[in-house]
This record gives sequence, C-alpha cells and structure tokens, in this order.
Amino acid sequence: MSFARRGFTLLETLVVAGILLTVTAIASSAFESGVLTLSKINARADYVQSFQVLGSNFVRDTQASRRQALDFASNAYACPSPQRSEGPQISGLEPGLNYQSYRLYSRRPVERDGWLRSLPLTSPSAEVLPLSEADVGWGIQGLGFYTGVGKMLVTDLDILDAHSQGAAVVLHLRGTRHHHGRSAPETVDISFWAYPRNSN
Repeated sequence: MSFARRGFTLLETLVVAGILLTVTAIASSAFESGVLTLSKINARADYVQSFQVLGSNFVRDTQASRRQALDFASNAYACPSPQRSEGPQISGLEPGLNYQSYRLYSRRPVERDGWLRSLPLTSPSAEVLPLSEADVGWGIQGLGFYTGVGKMLVTDLDILDAHSQGAAVVLHLRGTRHHHGRSAPETVDISFWAYPRNSN
C-alpha cells in the first residue's frame, strides 16, 4: 500500500503568508508604539530633572546664605555662597562660613532659558551685601546686568520667580514645551522652599 505525499496548495500558502504578515505588522506597530512612549517618558523625565537641578542648587545656596544679603529682581535672584563654582560643596550648616561668591539664578525671557552664574568675591568675607549693592569688579550694578551668562540649566522656562514668604525664600519655576505629534504642550510647574541661615 502506498501513500501519496500531499503538499500545500497555493491557497493554503497564501493564507499562511497573510497571517504571518498580519502578525508581523501588529508586532511591529506595538514595538514602534512602545519605543515612542518610552521616548516621551524619557524626554519628560529629562525636562523635569533640569528643573530639579536648578531647584536643588537654589535650596543649597539659600540655606548657606544670610537673609540680609539676598537679592530679588524680576527673573533674577542672587545670594552669597560659601563656595566657588569649581570648589568643593560646603554645608550651609557649618558655623563661621566665609562667603566666596554670589550665586545668581536668572531667566532670559527671549530665549526662555534658566541660568546659574557664580560671581567670585575678591576676598572671602563673613558679611556680604546684596549683589545689587556690591562691587564685584564692574561697579554697583543691578541684577539685570549680570544675567544670561554662566551655566544654562533649564530650557523652555516661562517663569522664574523668587520671593520671600515669611521666613522662607520660595523659587517658583514654570515651563512649557511643545512636542511633535502632541496637541497639548508639556507643562512643569514646581516650587522650592529654602530658609537662610539666620531665619527665625
């Protein structure tokens, strides 16, 4: 008794090929969607992290500063710091700090960028004036004179507002940016609170 070997018909081959193509298309679409979602999540995390970096610097510097030397202006905030930008980090809780620089936080409205600048003092001092009342090499200048130079920490920044609120100093940051393929802009709105060394 002999059995004839039966192969696939053309119709069966086409059906199997169609199913394989459909499964491949679905898997490819799911993979592409997953990569796009992951990319958006990473972009959002980087955006928020840049605000956190600026805010953590602000908190550290303000906690090491003296209240009478804080300086506020529209889109700018300056405080004395016991460290140079390239020096080791010094805790604001240490007694008898000598201030070596001013740290200036500013926003350039046209570019919507947030900047951090360190302005060294000619010699360290235990007592310092607000930056707009001090001469750090260019005579007595308002805070606006020093802005927009230094290290850029944030892009797409709409608001940089520092102000006193009771014993605390509050830094309010808000930014928006548009993403390709999204109708609503991405928004970050965050505030940081810090207390100068001689707050009561």
